[in-house]
Amino acid sequence: LRLDPPLGNPADQAALIAGLETGTIDAIAIDHRAYTYEEKTVPFAEAPPGVIGLELALPLLWNHFVATQRWSALDLWRKLSTHPLQILGHPPTQVAPDQPAEMVLFNPQQVWPINRQTLHSCSDNTPWFNTTLTGQVLQTWQNG
Repeated sequence: LRLDPPLGNPADQAALIAGLETGTIDAIAIDHRAYTYEEKTVPFAEAPPGVIGLELALPLLWNHFVATQRWSALDLWRKLSTHPLQILGHPPTQVAPDQPAEMVLFNPQQVWPINRQTLHSCSDNTPWFNTTLTGQVLQTWQNG
């Protein structure tokens, strides 16, 4: 996979996870790069780095950490939502009348195929293409 930064080796990945678990690393950020098939099917060094990430991040992280009971659901939500806000100096979002809000409806048991018909991204450059995942974002809302 051509990614920037690269995935690293298993020891690097374990160190990143340990950093999240000890609090050395505060948040998880997702870089979404929806390149077309034509942009990615060039010599490796010429291909732009990146894959779609946003749409698949929650189910993949949920399955790796929450479904295995390594983290609580609240721990994952914090790493994906409130901690990034705090790092950027923003107050946590409050769900209240007449206040801006961003919400996600996620079904952790929804099984779905990853293909052109089910992806909402303008691209399908993902290593999970033509596989099946458990857990799906069913809807998002943003107001304000």
